Amino acid sequence: MSALSKPVQKFAAVALLVAVIGAFLSVIVLPGWEFVAAARERIEGQRVLLGRLEAAAATSGSGNYYSGTGSYAGRTSSNGRSTSIYNGQGSLDGRIDHSKNNATIYNGNGSYAGRASTSGNGSSFYDSKGSYSGRSTTSGNSTQFYDRSGAYSGRAATSGNTTTFYDSSGRYVGRKSK
Repeated sequence: MSALSKPVQKFAAVALLVAVIGAFLSVIVLPGWEFVAAARERIEGQRVLLGRLEAAAATSGSGNYYSGTGSYAGRTSSNGRSTSIYNGQGSLDGRIDHSKNNATIYNGNGSYAGRASTSGNGSSFYDSKGSYSGRSTTSGNSTQFYDRSGAYSGRAATSGNTTTFYDSSGRYVGRKSK
C-alpha cells in the first residue's frame, strides 16, 4: 500500500472498516436481533393465552395451579363475585370481578387489564384498550381458545375437580385442581 497516496490509503482503510462492521452486523447482530424479536412475539402470545386460561379456570372457583412440570404455579381464591389470582410466590397477580355475562380483569396493581363477555356457549375477550383479542367456545367439559385472527391457541379440559391446559400443538402446559 506504500505505492498509494495518503488520501487513497485513508479512504481504503475507512472502506475496509465499514465493510468489516457491515459484515459483523449482517452475520452476528441482525440474526440475533431477529431471534429476540421472534421470541418476544411468542412470549406475548403465550401471555395472552395464559391470561385466557386463568380467566376460564378462575370462573370455576378457588384452587391451585401447577405448571407442565408439576411445580406449584399459584392459586385462585374466590369470594362472592370476585376471584383473586396469586402467583407461585404468593403475590397478587390480579383479580377477576364477575357479573351475569361479563368478567372484568384487573392486574396486580389494580389497573384495568381487560374484560370477557359471555354469550351462549362461548366468551369474547377484549384487552385494556377495548380491542378484541380472542374468543373461547365451550362444549361439555372442554373449552377451546382462539386468538384475535381466529387461529386455535389452546384448550382447557375439566375432569372431576381438575382442569388441564394444553397449548395449540396439544402439549400439556399445566393444571388447576380445586
